[in-house]
Amino acid sequence: MKWVRKHPWAWFGIKWSLAAAAVFYVMVYVIGFYVVRGETMAPQMHDGDLLILYRGGSFCVGDVVCYRTKDNQKRISRIAAVDGQEINITETGWYLDGFVPSETCFYETRPDPESAVLYPHRVCGYFVMDDQRTIGADSRSSGDLSRDQILGKVIFLLRVRGW
Repeated sequence: MKWVRKHPWAWFGIKWSLAAAAVFYVMVYVIGFYVVRGETMAPQMHDGDLLILYRGGSFCVGDVVCYRTKDNQKRISRIAAVDGQEINITETGWYLDGFVPSETCFYETRPDPESAVLYPHRVCGYFVMDDQRTIGADSRSSGDLSRDQILGKVIFLLRVRGW
């Protein structure tokens, strides 16, 4: 305690250094940021919106996630199916474990004719689809995602278009 009384400026520096280290840890390992590019998730998210991501935890059907593609690009999509579920996409729509999934909006869903994914498809990891399914490139064309490819789950959306 004598050292603290003799050097109050040093104690102040130590406290601020620890606080800065804690903020750095949270910003690097717990929270992430992503700026939406394109209209693949419209009408919920538009080009230029800022997303705040949570990097931890587990992911379930319906979560919007940011992920890294096999060619190292960042994208956002909604999880349509998880490990062990069966997804089937036909010309009339898509089915999850034999049932038509409940969605807040109707999104026209068709299989990608150039994809190597064959239906019905047993998911190994995460199967993601964009909300605007006629303009995006999601798991219908690139296959399932592994946990390592997912950068985080969207927890907050800021409408700051034009960054």
